[in-house]
Amino acid sequence: MPRIVLNLMKPNLRKRGIVLNKYVNLLLDELSGKIAKDYTLEIATYHRVQASPGFHEAALYVQEQLKKIGLSKVVIEQFPADGKTKYWTHDAIISWKVTHAEIRMVEPENLILGRFNELPMSLATHSNSADVTAEVIDIGDGSKDDDYLGKNVVGKIALVSGGARSAHIKAVEHGALGTIHHPPWNRAAEYPDLVQYNGIWPDQKVRDKVTFGFSISDRQYQRIKKHLDSGKVVKVYCNTDSKLYDGYLDVVNAEFTGTEKPEEEIILQGHLCHPKTSTNDNASGSGVLIEIARAIKTLVDSGKIPAPKRTIRFLWIPEFNGTYAWMHGHQNNLNNIIATINLDMVGEHPVTVGGPLNLTCAPDSTPSYLNSLLIEMLKDVADEPRGISLEGWPYGLNYRVLGYSGGSDHVCFADQAYGIPSVMFGNTDQFHHTSFDDASRVDSTKLKRVGVVTGGAALEIANANESSAIELAARTYSYSHKRITETTSKLIAEIVNIDPKSEDYATRLGIRYIRGLAMLDTACKREKKAVSVAQRLCDSASSYIDALLNQINDLTSAQKTILQTISEGVASKAGVTIPEKETDMIVNTMKLIPKKTYEGPTRGIRADEILDEEDKKWFNANSMGTPLGRTTLELMNFVDGKNSVYDISIAISLEHHYIEPLEVKRYLDIHNKAGKIIYI
Repeated sequence: MPRIVLNLMKPNLRKRGIVLNKYVNLLLDELSGKIAKDYTLEIATYHRVQASPGFHEAALYVQEQLKKIGLSKVVIEQFPADGKTKYWTHDAIISWKVTHAEIRMVEPENLILGRFNELPMSLATHSNSADVTAEVIDIGDGSKDDDYLGKNVVGKIALVSGGARSAHIKAVEHGALGTIHHPPWNRAAEYPDLVQYNGIWPDQKVRDKVTFGFSISDRQYQRIKKHLDSGKVVKVYCNTDSKLYDGYLDVVNAEFTGTEKPEEEIILQGHLCHPKTSTNDNASGSGVLIEIARAIKTLVDSGKIPAPKRTIRFLWIPEFNGTYAWMHGHQNNLNNIIATINLDMVGEHPVTVGGPLNLTCAPDSTPSYLNSLLIEMLKDVADEPRGISLEGWPYGLNYRVLGYSGGSDHVCFADQAYGIPSVMFGNTDQFHHTSFDDASRVDSTKLKRVGVVTGGAALEIANANESSAIELAARTYSYSHKRITETTSKLIAEIVNIDPKSEDYATRLGIRYIRGLAMLDTACKREKKAVSVAQRLCDSASSYIDALLNQINDLTSAQKTILQTISEGVASKAGVTIPEKETDMIVNTMKLIPKKTYEGPTRGIRADEILDEEDKKWFNANSMGTPLGRTTLELMNFVDGKNSVYDISIAISLEHHYIEPLEVKRYLDIHNKAGKIIYI
């Protein structure tokens, strides 16, 4: 068959096919941001702590609304939440119930500090029952043994600002009766009356150590601190009626069953959990999902669109814990999931919260057309006047497109165990997990725009045929072209900015050149996979998609030639010769192929699982927030028994920022010693 060459270097993506525009246009008219906000505000009235009666009540509300709009396939699935059940390597959480809680300062003044019935998040989740009056002692952070040096906390209540779980367990180990948590300075500085949502979240190992914890505002903390600083004894009365028990996680599961390929699924998900009044996080995502379902049902019933060919599934879940439980319960069907879109905090008002909407892309480890599809849809909807909602922000949408990162349930599906392309819509929000995340922070316009893009993408994929699959592949190719050429530009910038006067100039130049070629080869494989995934939507092989793959090969070859020409030119000018290969130590990393020793999604290694003190010190120094730490979520996705350590370092350097192969090896060696991976 003759080779087909398509001129797709600069396609006009704004003039897309009628199928794609049809779904977006119809949803712009049908989907209501005001109705989505109404759902959101109602969900926020429930105290939705995972595996609690309040969460179950919220799940029943969602189920009721879905049945009202006419969905026939709606169930609440339940999974054990007993601290003992395993979902692969992930422990089930422990169920929790509370009926009453109060904390009152009784010396040197009488002052209510918090009541559960007034502000449920004033009680730390998973607190046990208590009825005590005791002295308060200020510990500081409270999560480390050093915080307790020279301080007698036995029989007292510890004031802490560190992580609620770690500080509570540590305080109780040192003899404290319980804890009072106040916000750290970075959250309290501008909002002295803010109360932070805290949870003890015990596992089975520390279940019997849990007592109780309360949360107070910085203003209340400063009042207590003033008494303590003046030498006065501060006593508080704490009364709680609550308990840990063996119960269940609820997952609301609704679907539009595909008419032609029901086994293939697109999942739209949002976590239903978090405390009462917590609105953007994540009553907003949960409310939008209901409205997307309503809008699609209305469009189908009216005959404006056909029922989807592939199944569109909606999940309202307990964050992480419920997702792992649901995936474990349906693991035989996970390979049929085409894509997932996660909605987590999608209603932040531009004025009362600020900050852009974020589209967090699917990772390089799961390349597909999903990123490019959503980027272009978001671009179309952002300034569309019909995206403005009743009572909503009357202007365009401020948004960012971000690379892959964690923090929500999309990571569960994107994990290497199943490698499902998964994205997230979310929002930067300084009020999340606090009492200030309330109804005043929600914008119906943002809810509508997110709902239109999410619903439009789901319908586009669900109803894709050969023509629309080719269109998806063509759009993805355009995105791929941009990514590959931008990689070349970045590599050239790095090479020409190496100081030729440095003693190791030739070595540094050689490393950048050799690894640059490897990065371009990796980019070529990634982008070919992204384009070829659209083939899954076709009933037969497409020569047009094959032509696009050939174009990516040709583009990569041309970019490698450019990189070679530039590198040889700067080397010649400096009078040096570029090394032809990596050092022996680096070559050795090309022979090491890591493979996980367990089934299911990755469970991050904990510091207490690392026995060697030097390894533990290095691991802690390279944890979250550091250059390596910011990449480890995706790094573990490339541990598939096929990629070498060197391959992984190249892939991570391409996707995030430059990471040395030996750093990757040290990180994986720690996992190897802990029995989490082997080298094959």
